[in-house]
Amino acid sequence: MPFMKVFRLVLPHGCALAAGSVGFGAISSCLALYFAAENWPDAAQALAVFGMVFVIVRFVFARQIGRIGGANVALISLGVETLGLLILAFLPSPAAATLGAAVTGAGFSLVFPALGVLAVDRAGAENRGAALGAFSVFLDLAIGISGPVLGLVIHASGYMALFIFTACITFLGIVQVMRLRRVARP
Repeated sequence: MPFMKVFRLVLPHGCALAAGSVGFGAISSCLALYFAAENWPDAAQALAVFGMVFVIVRFVFARQIGRIGGANVALISLGVETLGLLILAFLPSPAAATLGAAVTGAGFSLVFPALGVLAVDRAGAENRGAALGAFSVFLDLAIGISGPVLGLVIHASGYMALFIFTACITFLGIVQVMRLRRVARP
């Protein structure tokens, strides 16, 4: 199958992945800046907690994708990620920011594999490599674009607006996955 056709097949799943990736981009690009702007110590600890929770959740819960389905795992994951971003927005303290980063990491950890399974299945076994490559582009683009765009949000409106904005984008990922489920049912 031509790559552009594979790309179009994974586009809906990739859009949901891109929406979820913006929260990851916010943490990786802006969390240390947030701590510095608030004169809080231990930004490195918050980033370490984010990374550890990300890895632990992926390791412990990855089998759930096969058990309850990629769409269900993606919905739960995006919901948890959104919650983490809202914690960061509305509870301004170092402990809450660390908690918000951990919850965001827990949520984002299974977004890629859960949606990836669905995207690759849609393209068919003979196109798995191309499908995975096309799907991965959405992660890369979202993270690459999110740093500069989120910097503009911070400059214009501050960190609370940043985390509210990213929570809204991640919520759009939830809406997209719900659309995917609805289309897949018939």
